[in-house]
Amino acid sequence: DTGPNDYQNYPGLLLARNNGLMSGLLTTRANIAYDVDFYETETCDDSGYGEGKTWLGSINVTTDPAGSAVINTTLANAPTLGRYVTTTATAADGSTSEFSLCTLVTQQTFIVNATGDAGDQTPGDGVCDVIGASTNCTLRAAIQEVNALGGGPFAIAFNLGAGGGPV
Repeated sequence: DTGPNDYQNYPGLLLARNNGLMSGLLTTRANIAYDVDFYETETCDDSGYGEGKTWLGSINVTTDPAGSAVINTTLANAPTLGRYVTTTATAADGSTSEFSLCTLVTQQTFIVNATGDAGDQTPGDGVCDVIGASTNCTLRAAIQEVNALGGGPFAIAFNLGAGGGPV
């Protein structure tokens, strides 16, 4: 793109959780480092875009040869459940994007889908996956994740299917 601020694209945020977990994608100029800033806001414009009421933090990402950079971080300043997060991207030359579309802050929920008693592979990574079976989540593994992450609230739900057995 050409024009003011090189028509710097805003980051597309796909996920904003009340434990600070942020996930998204920046698609812009190739092989350039960007500061991605995260903001919390109570409301969004009618257009769906947000404002920057409270700064939550920032990360540095570098785009690949195709101009993409994955955003996957956990901010120390977690946003409030039910509010919105918006983002901006700023290159070293000072070109800064407009505020992104609003992303609703949702609650982290761990889905128990296994009746075993195995522990979590990596407590605190935000993914409930038991040792030796990465697609399974036991109650023990879910509790280990919640305890390791702290700062909730979190939810634990059950999806054991027909004949899933007692928990």
